[in-house]
Amino acid sequence: MKTKLTLTPINCLPALLLAVLLFLLTPLPVQAEEYTGPLEFPAPLCMPDVYLYDPQDCLPLGAAQTLTDLARDGIHYPPRPMAYTRTPWDYGTVDYLYARVQTEGPINIYGSLESARSFSPSRVMPDGMRVFSYSQRAESDGQVYYRFKSGEWVWGGDVSRITAPRYEGMVFHETPRDDFIFVNSIEFPGYTAPAYSAPQSGNVFRRYDILPLYGTREDSAGTLWYRVGVNDWLPEHTVAAVMINTTPPEGVDNNRWIELNLFEQTMMVYEDGELVFATLVSTGVEPYYTQPGLFQIYQRKETEDMTISVESEFYYLEDVPYTQYFDQARAFHGIYWHQFLGYVRSRGCVNLSIADARWLWEWAQDGDWVYIWDPSGMTPTDPSLYTSGGP
Repeated sequence: MKTKLTLTPINCLPALLLAVLLFLLTPLPVQAEEYTGPLEFPAPLCMPDVYLYDPQDCLPLGAAQTLTDLARDGIHYPPRPMAYTRTPWDYGTVDYLYARVQTEGPINIYGSLESARSFSPSRVMPDGMRVFSYSQRAESDGQVYYRFKSGEWVWGGDVSRITAPRYEGMVFHETPRDDFIFVNSIEFPGYTAPAYSAPQSGNVFRRYDILPLYGTREDSAGTLWYRVGVNDWLPEHTVAAVMINTTPPEGVDNNRWIELNLFEQTMMVYEDGELVFATLVSTGVEPYYTQPGLFQIYQRKETEDMTISVESEFYYLEDVPYTQYFDQARAFHGIYWHQFLGYVRSRGCVNLSIADARWLWEWAQDGDWVYIWDPSGMTPTDPSLYTSGGP
C-alpha cells in the first residue's frame, strides 16, 4: 500500500528559495544603452603661475589667479632677481687725508709751522667751503696744526678732520628686467595706496634699500607715488628711481653712454645695449643747475684742486678724486665733503661716492657721451641761464 505525500506551505519554502537563487545566478543577456554626449570631468587647479591666456587643461584659480591679476598690474611676485655686484669696497679708499674748515668767516693761513706757532699769518682765506688735503699734523704747546697741499699751515682749531662717506653702486652682469628704486629717506613707512590718507602697510623702508618699481601714480594733491610692492607705495621725495632704457639717445654713435636723470638723481651707464652700472648722484642745486643736453667727456684728471673766488662766493677743495669734465667746469667726481647722494647739492658738477667715481673713471674714456635730461621738465634748458659750473 503506497503512502500519500502531502506538501504543506512550510515544506515548499526551501524549494521556492532554491528556485529564486537559481534564477538570480543564471546569466542573462545585457544590452548597454549607447551614450553619445561629451565626457565631462572637472579640470584640476593650475599650478601657481601667471596665466595671461586660457591654459585649457587647468583652472587658473586661487594662487594662480592672484599671480595673474598682479601680473596684469605689472607686478611680478616674487620680485625677479637682479644679477649685480656692488662697486668694489677698496675703490672707496684714497691716499689722502682731509680736513674741513669749521670756523665761520675768514681764517689765517701760515707760511710755516714756526709762523703758525708765533701767530704770524702770511695771508687770509675768505669765508666759504674750504677743505684741505693735509700731509702732516703737528702739536706744539697744546695746539695742533695741519700742513696742507700748498705747503702752508692752518691752525687745528679752525678745521676738523673728515672721512669720506661710503657708498657702492650696482655693477650689472645683465640688464635687469624691471625698473627699480633706491630709498632715499633714513626711514619711511609704506602706504597701501598712493595717498597719505591711506593706511600704512606695516613695512618700513630704509635709506639705500633697493626695491622693484611697478608703476607710478599722482594723487589729488599732485604728489607722485611709486609702487614698490603688492601693497606698498612710497612718495617721490623718498626714492630715486632707475628707469632702464637701453636705446641710445639721439646723437650717440658708439653704443657707450652715461645717462643722468636730474629728476631722480640717478646715473646709469650703458654699453653695447646693456645697463652695466647704476648709482645715486648729487647734481646742481638751484640756481647752479646741471645743464641738460648731450655732451662728451673732454678731460680727465685723477685728482683735481677746485677753487672759485668771486664776489658772491668762495670755495677751495683739494685733491678731488677721479674728475672727468664734460661741460665747461662741470664734471663727474668723487666727494668727501657731504653724504647727501640722491639729492641736489652741487654747483653743477655730478657728485659721486669715491668708489663709484673710481668705477666710472676706469670705465670711461675721452669722448664718451653724457646724456643729461629731466623728465619733469623743471630744469631750465636755456644755455644763457648757466654759468661754467662747479663742484
